[in-house]
Amino acid sequence: MNCGGDDSDGGDGGGYHIKSFSIEGSFPSSTGQFVPINSGVNNGQFRVSWKTTANELYRVRLLLHNNDVLTEEESGLMLYQNNCNMGNLGQDDVCGSSFVRSCQFSNDNTVRCGTKKTNITRFLDQIPKRAYMILKICGGGLSYDDCDTKSVEIEFQ
Repeated sequence: MNCGGDDSDGGDGGGYHIKSFSIEGSFPSSTGQFVPINSGVNNGQFRVSWKTTANELYRVRLLLHNNDVLTEEESGLMLYQNNCNMGNLGQDDVCGSSFVRSCQFSNDNTVRCGTKKTNITRFLDQIPKRAYMILKICGGGLSYDDCDTKSVEIEFQ
């Protein structure tokens, strides 16, 4: 029996919920509908920030996708991943409940976020290209099965 609705918002679950997700682009958007990321402006720099209710071990992923939501079958193009708050197990793992990551979009169609460099040439079927950056935070122990996502519309220029 279908009661309607979608269990993706899952109630309280394990408490791994995204409070906010924002991207500061290369320059302010004139329309405000999307965040411009331009390799020729400000050296292609952009900043990604988030706040979450998670304050213990969690995995964060920043993905690039044509749509603002991912189905279970889709994974998106990963731009950044980190296992946060694992103590001394990771070199860059102290994320806390709020975090800011600087990234860069280069003329060679690569995006660097932290130490991860991703070639997005296949994704960029045109320039300018509007797409979505999706933040996915998962907790629930090492199984990472309690997840929340948020997206921001961007435009690569």
